[in-house]
Amino acid sequence: MGSTGGFVLRKAEQAGAPRPGGRKPGYSGDVPGLGAVETWWEDGERDGPYTKFVRHAVAGAGIPHATFEGVEFGGLPLPSRVRLQVAAQPGSVGRRRSGVTPEGRALRIQAAGRSYRYRQGVRMIEHRLVRDGGAEIQVRRDRWRSSQQVEFTTSGPVDAVDIAVALLMNGVYTRHLSQTGRWLTLPLRFMNRWFGYFG
Repeated sequence: MGSTGGFVLRKAEQAGAPRPGGRKPGYSGDVPGLGAVETWWEDGERDGPYTKFVRHAVAGAGIPHATFEGVEFGGLPLPSRVRLQVAAQPGSVGRRRSGVTPEGRALRIQAAGRSYRYRQGVRMIEHRLVRDGGAEIQVRRDRWRSSQQVEFTTSGPVDAVDIAVALLMNGVYTRHLSQTGRWLTLPLRFMNRWFGYFG
């Protein structure tokens, strides 16, 4: 893709009865030069009576298939006990829980042989995916909860793999990457971790 550009995805509606595997539609739209793309959530594995996992997936004609599976919280996968796969290659996700600044709390992602950082932007509805080498994608939702539209703005040598990772992370629970979001959601995440209330 390269240079500076962008695209918008909109929330897809659930049509008909729930699909097998708990599949729920995410976002869909067109990426310039790469064609149509869609995202969705589906049931992951369950670890004991309380811990449930959910998987977020991305697919498109010009986009490598990618999945992010983590402990479920509010219908989304947390970056906890993550199983990541991008372009048929396993990846990893880590972060410093003691970080204070957005950069300090950013997720460190290894995917398809690349290193990324996914961090909170200036506003609660904004995040940035940065890859070593100068590629950057800004992800901006239209609202903090239940967003109906997500805008992706690219700069630098962005390609299909970078787009796949950005789309994937848009469906992951990341409100706690900011200090404000961390403290607002801490009690709920604590109860979810120990009792599975919000899974």
